[in-house]
Amino acid sequence: MREECKDRIDFTDIAQKKLTLKMWQFDKPVIAAVNGLVVGGAFTLCLSCADLIYVSEHAWAQLPFVNIGIIRNSPPPISCPTPGFQRAKELIYFAERIPAQQLSSWGWLTRFSPTTS
Repeated sequence: MREECKDRIDFTDIAQKKLTLKMWQFDKPVIAAVNGLVVGGAFTLCLSCADLIYVSEHAWAQLPFVNIGIIRNSPPPISCPTPGFQRAKELIYFAERIPAQQLSSWGWLTRFSPTTS
């Protein structure tokens, strides 16, 4: 999956390029654990660089770039095959908060964990 993503990402942002490439070169798996919000570049890094993504039931994701009038500069979800082209466009165009349950049903997560007491 990483090789497929690499061909589609615009690496003109040097800091983003360095971070993404370093994460791809790790000897061990990159695991994202989200127990709250994951917004903007953090979310796109999870999708493009994490080998495993675990979230709690209270987590949600959002790409708010369109709401604040800027162009995103991190690898978008549309770059990688995991999210699906149409769902990725929906997330980018409408900047809605997507709850963990929905992300899980879309197949974007490794595991969805209900919170236990």
